Amino acid sequence: MKRVIVLIGQTPPPFHGQAIAIKNLLSIEYEKVKFHHVRMAFSESIAEVGGFKLKKIIEIFRVLLLALKARFTTGSTTLFYHPAGGDTVPIIRDWILLLILRPFYPTLILHYHADGMTERYQRSESAIFRWLCRRAYFGAKIGIKVSAGSTVDLDVLKTKHGLVIHNSVNPPEKISDPQPARKGNKIMFLGSVIETKGVKELIDALALVNKTHPDAEAHIVGAHTPEFGDELMAHAEKLGIADQVFLLGQKTGEDKGRVFAGSDIFCFPSFYPAETFGLVVAEAMSYRLPVVTTRWKGIPEVIEDGESGYLVEVHDQEDLAKRLCELLDDSALREKFGASGRARYEKYFALERLQERLEKGLSEGLKL
Repeated sequence: MKRVIVLIGQTPPPFHGQAIAIKNLLSIEYEKVKFHHVRMAFSESIAEVGGFKLKKIIEIFRVLLLALKARFTTGSTTLFYHPAGGDTVPIIRDWILLLILRPFYPTLILHYHADGMTERYQRSESAIFRWLCRRAYFGAKIGIKVSAGSTVDLDVLKTKHGLVIHNSVNPPEKISDPQPARKGNKIMFLGSVIETKGVKELIDALALVNKTHPDAEAHIVGAHTPEFGDELMAHAEKLGIADQVFLLGQKTGEDKGRVFAGSDIFCFPSFYPAETFGLVVAEAMSYRLPVVTTRWKGIPEVIEDGESGYLVEVHDQEDLAKRLCELLDDSALREKFGASGRARYEKYFALERLQERLEKGLSEGLKL
């Protein structure tokens, strides 16, 4: 008989790494466990993530009621939860949910998709803040990090059984004919279109690339606020490359797959403070795209530098542009890196790998 685990977590929308990772986790049929999902819906757009709205207070009560109902209807005493990073509003949400639910769920599994919480705890001078963090997060039965490069400190959190389990991504979307053509000039970005994901730095690098590759284009996929979209396009206009920058907005399913299929290089120059893995990098590898990304947090665990793509230092637009030019100049190198990335995706980041790793980790930690 499978062990029932009540999982509280946000699934899309909005479309960001944690929500997609949770959706992928829930899409798998496991041999020894069964997840009962209580969906959080605190944010419906990227602009709402991490902020305060009155409806989020109502949502806390809805989630609490559903989680308490699940405790008695399923008989489960195991709670699987995804803690916040270092932002105040999500941490307060965690305090409320976990302080109320932990007495009903003596077995707690915390799955850390965002960095920042342990650093926030350690630097806080507030005795109340630290006490609430200890009551909410400390002493979990299992703690799961999605990369070794994550700064979440499971020892500080007094976690009984710590694991590192890389995220996985769905296989590429099947695209109906006709297939988009790759022209050797399209650089793709996918992710939350915010400054710390490196979008503006990609535009800076594109301006350098355009000196020798005037037809090179940046196709930026992801949700953004109107204000930041205007800021990006004004920046591109200032650099004289507005005609080479395309803000495509949020894309999902086959529409997103078409952008991947028609792109030549994937670029993800993130320096996002809560970055732990870089799910979109693994997704690009599944589409056989060579990757240029930053040596930041857990991202170097996803690609092999010089094999499936290039790693550059954060904020080094000149090296970023240099690596993009190398790939634009050499179609054989793009093909080689793309094939290597696809093989690495299949070996480490396909959904089957997540099932194997998570099932093994939960079996060890829960003694199944």
